[in-house]
Amino acid sequence: MAIRSLRKKMRPVIWMITIGFFISMLTVIVSNISMGLKNKQYAFKVNGNKIAIPELERGINNISNQYGQYFTTPMDREEAKILAVDNILTNEILKEIGNDLKVKVSSSEVKVKIGAIEAQIPDKEQFKRMLSAQGYTKKTFEQSIEDSILVEKTRDKIVEKTKSSEEEKISQYEKGRYSEYLGKTYEVAKPLVEKNLKEVNGNKELIKLVEAGKKEAKLDDIRENYGKITPTVEFEEDGFEITNIDIIKGALYQSFYGVKDYNEAKVKSTASIKDEIKLAKIAMDRGAEKDETLPTMNQIMDLKLQLVDNIKENIVVNDAEIKKFFNENKEVYNIEASADANIINFVVNPTDLDMEEAKERTDKILKEVDAANFSEMAKKYSEGPSAPNGGDLGWFGKGQMIPEFETAAFKGEVGKVYPEVVKSKFGYHIIFVENKNEEKGQVKASHILIKVSSGEETFKKVMGTAKTVAEELKTNKLTFEDAGKKAYSKYKVVEYLDIKKDGYIKSLGYDDLLAKKIFESNLNEISVIKTEKGIYVFQKTKEIKFEEADFDKVRDRVVYDYKNQKLMEEMKKL
Repeated sequence: MAIRSLRKKMRPVIWMITIGFFISMLTVIVSNISMGLKNKQYAFKVNGNKIAIPELERGINNISNQYGQYFTTPMDREEAKILAVDNILTNEILKEIGNDLKVKVSSSEVKVKIGAIEAQIPDKEQFKRMLSAQGYTKKTFEQSIEDSILVEKTRDKIVEKTKSSEEEKISQYEKGRYSEYLGKTYEVAKPLVEKNLKEVNGNKELIKLVEAGKKEAKLDDIRENYGKITPTVEFEEDGFEITNIDIIKGALYQSFYGVKDYNEAKVKSTASIKDEIKLAKIAMDRGAEKDETLPTMNQIMDLKLQLVDNIKENIVVNDAEIKKFFNENKEVYNIEASADANIINFVVNPTDLDMEEAKERTDKILKEVDAANFSEMAKKYSEGPSAPNGGDLGWFGKGQMIPEFETAAFKGEVGKVYPEVVKSKFGYHIIFVENKNEEKGQVKASHILIKVSSGEETFKKVMGTAKTVAEELKTNKLTFEDAGKKAYSKYKVVEYLDIKKDGYIKSLGYDDLLAKKIFESNLNEISVIKTEKGIYVFQKTKEIKFEEADFDKVRDRVVYDYKNQKLMEEMKKL
């Protein structure tokens, strides 16, 4: 139904403003680090601070690889360089803002963050090799983590101190009254409204500070081999100067619409920006004001938002059309059946016996598989997402796969099945090494994955625990609140609201059978159930019956949706 997708589209478009300023600190393998080291050991300076060559090269490779995931044709290194420099400049300014605000990062915060990263790579030696391959020393890696925390805390501090008037809060609530705040009065929704406004206004304020910093920033002492590192104005239209960075960033969004050729994406990005400028010009013609303190693309977006408000304010509501709209979309306004329930989701972990059985199955397949029949065997036996493709994982480099798998894949012989079963957190793997590219440090491989699943005996044991808990709940020896703190509960919060008959349960996902049994149960009745998703003890605490929509009761909501649909129609005409 169009009206459903319409609500999603009309959720505050303001969030778009925040895109593009917070750059991930994660990077890929560095190249070209050793070029021209005899001149100087840094790439350029930002406000007197030296930017190390490895940092810039990481940025260039990171961007090249990011765009390479979406396009079949590569982006030019010069473009990746310009974007990488812009990202570095943004982060340097964010750090300066943080220092001005006296934001502090403790050594313990850095240790915790590094510890979390190290925990994902148990092999300490491999972790060191990965850092070295990315151009990090222990000291520079710790510094990059400290910088990332500083940037994050700076953003949080600016967001937190942002204030909004009561008028702004009411306006924000009205915009999302029948979408994000559906079913909530203003007073109930107010904390969320305030939080959202802090995010919007705080991010906007931070964007302005970064833009001001960029305009005043001094980039100098640039190494000769890097050439020009600042953006170039590609075209000017109606007072808006569009740079190559704007076009490059826009190209990435074109990939989400199926454009796979990078150069074609840039052409479409340019056309899209020109269309947005037309809307911005219409907004200004209708009295909207351009905020010169924002970056150009954010100015355009801000003007577009003002245009949206202008159009909505001038939509005339006709009772006959409103009723017609209601009748055409009546099912949307029906009160759907829903239920609230206390639920304990019991974790069914595989035992050692389950692991042994999975290993035996994998060993048996390993004896039967070879290079010739690998694809068919993978389709038949593999339990991984690549099974339909014969287990094909394509090309990958070091650091892209889990350590155990990566070691075996790079160690294996081309054209042969790796002679041993490889165990990982996903299960047991049989690996076929199809090809290798020594120059790029990549391998092409396929695998058969056998997952470790809990057996019947394991389920029986957990079901016994569930029944014991259910009995304790029935006899008031235990409460759901206490049960949620027990080790056997997967979730701490065990009250699930707004469960639908289609099987959707927030935080748990879809489980048709569980939802069905909840609706069939009596209020406050304690029940135990085993589904394909797990074992549960539940208690229905509330139920709302289906109710057909009454126009008079939902008129305001109908007007809200009608205006949004008319808005979309008017925007298409512009």
